Amino acid sequence: MLQSYRAQQLTPILEDLQRQHASGTLYLEAEINSIRKKISRVLILKDGQITYGGLKIPKNQEFAKMLGQKFKREWIDTAITFATQKTVTQTSIRELLELLVRMRMFTWEQIETLVHTQVGVKVAKLSPAATQHLKFLPWKRSRKISANLLTTLSLVKLQPFAGIGTEYVKDSAR
Repeated sequence: MLQSYRAQQLTPILEDLQRQHASGTLYLEAEINSIRKKISRVLILKDGQITYGGLKIPKNQEFAKMLGQKFKREWIDTAITFATQKTVTQTSIRELLELLVRMRMFTWEQIETLVHTQVGVKVAKLSPAATQHLKFLPWKRSRKISANLLTTLSLVKLQPFAGIGTEYVKDSAR
């Protein structure tokens, strides 16, 4: 069930999740009144820090392909096919990314920078909305795809996104 909140409440909600060291998936929906458009975003939190933000939680090959497109790697499809054949767990994002990093398609630092930027942009787009809804689902061990992404992003050695949502929301609200 989605909970309603006002635009100015997103910052305190994110800060509260940070204080609680919450880990889970935060689904956000907003309606931008000026253009009458609904937008949805998903944020993944680990220990209160936002570690991923996007339109949805990607599958391993989708995430790798998105990285390849962002970094303009011509051979990403071939590399993904090859790396997928070498993975023990076919759905593991971490395992696939480790192989692609070893193949020098990209580095962990590039992944970190891209995810960090993406989170800020995704959260900032929600702030001008007048009607907003959210649903937070704490992590459970049975959520393999989401937990897999969470583990992967932890291995990326991401710097905690302490306040990333809050600073972008505060800046865009001006």
